[in-house]
Amino acid sequence: MSASLEVRLSDAQLEVLAERIAVKMGEVSGPKRKAPLSVREAALALNMSQDTVRSRIKAGLIRTVDDLEGLTRIPQAEIQRLQGG
Repeated sequence: MSASLEVRLSDAQLEVLAERIAVKMGEVSGPKRKAPLSVREAALALNMSQDTVRSRIKAGLIRTVDDLEGLTRIPQAEIQRLQGG
């Protein structure tokens, strides 16, 4: 009898996991991917308060991903979109 476990991760979560594995193994090759930002980092990048970022996340105006620890992160692409780029 064998047991199996299926885990489903989003593309962003897979990217974070792959980056962490590469860094731990010392095998980062090519351009380093930009990691998703914390709410605090996103607030600084967007020139708004952390409370504003959180309220916009709750309203569905800012797309987020959860990292492997379950913390809310904002992808770099989302920051660029919000900055108009």
